[in-house]
Amino acid sequence: MTSIDQRATAEMSRLSVNLTGDTMAALKELADRRGSTVSETIRRAIAVLKYFDDQVERGSEIAVIEDMGDGKTQVNKVILLG
Repeated sequence: MTSIDQRATAEMSRLSVNLTGDTMAALKELADRRGSTVSETIRRAIAVLKYFDDQVERGSEIAVIEDMGDGKTQVNKVILLG
């Protein structure tokens, strides 16, 4: 383990979370799809949620632009709950 790896490991905190079966299955599917670990997938999900939340706090809107074919697109606004 390199010194960078040791420092990153030393800065980690352990967390216990209760997940439903469906949520755990979705988490494992995401991790497998990305070739990642469940822990790294959770870290990424938190980073993405924080980014979105920070943008909304600044007054931005989050949207998904869907290609509808024939040169048409549909913009779907994402609303963060909670």
